[in-house]
Amino acid sequence: MKVNKSVIQEIINKIEEYDTIALFRHVYPDQDSYGSQVALKNMIEKSFPGKTVYLMGKHDEDLSYIGKMDEHQEEIILDEKCLAIILDVGDSYRVDNQDYKKCGYVIKIDHHRPFEERFEDLSWVDIEYPATSLMLVDLLIESEGRLQMDKVGREALYIGIIADTGRFAFVSNPTQIFEKIVHITYDLDTKPLYAAYHKRKLNGVQFTGYIYNNFEIRKNGVAILKIPREVLEKYNMNYMVAARMVNTLQDIDGIVNWHFFAETPSGQIMSEFRSNGPCVNEIAAQYGGGGHFLAGGATLDSWDTVEAIIADFEENCGKFKAENK
Repeated sequence: MKVNKSVIQEIINKIEEYDTIALFRHVYPDQDSYGSQVALKNMIEKSFPGKTVYLMGKHDEDLSYIGKMDEHQEEIILDEKCLAIILDVGDSYRVDNQDYKKCGYVIKIDHHRPFEERFEDLSWVDIEYPATSLMLVDLLIESEGRLQMDKVGREALYIGIIADTGRFAFVSNPTQIFEKIVHITYDLDTKPLYAAYHKRKLNGVQFTGYIYNNFEIRKNGVAILKIPREVLEKYNMNYMVAARMVNTLQDIDGIVNWHFFAETPSGQIMSEFRSNGPCVNEIAAQYGGGGHFLAGGATLDSWDTVEAIIADFEENCGKFKAENK
């Protein structure tokens, strides 16, 4: 995580230049994307009270403890006088609300590896960061007082960081992260934040039982769970929430990859991929998805495509195991 000070100064200069700023993130939001949006809005509004800042993308009620997206976005007028900042998105087609294209200047701040041509005017992309929220901590630090933030913004960043790092379990050495986050945690009561992050609904707990009773272990340590629509209806589960319960299987001995496939109302299959070693985002990209080295996802068109990608993961895990005997 080498801080790119020159790009950070360019970003701050552009924020100062524009009076209207729209903040975008990826479809199927998570805590890091939501936290980044909410925190950056807080940062801009506290630093430049005269600016108008919009939070774009579909609101997710399960993430409302972090913040809320703007309502009636179809009525928000974005044009060449507006600055778009896209957060936590690798590829343009994954931006939730494509109205960023109407803006006069586009900045991308992200920690994913992109798989398509560049679509932004100014880019700060660093895959060494475990969370986009942590990049915004550095934005705050390196602003040298030009940017301010109150407790609402700091809480949003903290939630984004603990979520994308798995409460710091997904990083080999969290020392550098700890050195940075003291700049946002100094007055936070983290207990209610963790309580909100870990809160589960009864149907989700019951669905956990279904997971343990129905997942399969395929070749080379690949574990999968297929979740058809009738199962989602039985447990009153949203397909997105169900797919993101994928880490229920992460601590099972002998599993190298673990993947969930949840059927959407349209018949597509929302998929989440996780790994203890082999890269998953490159395979995800071959099927129109993306993500991180050890965590990715894709929206697949059919159960036949699900079987095809499972076969690819089985082959990939086989190669990984052979190389790491």
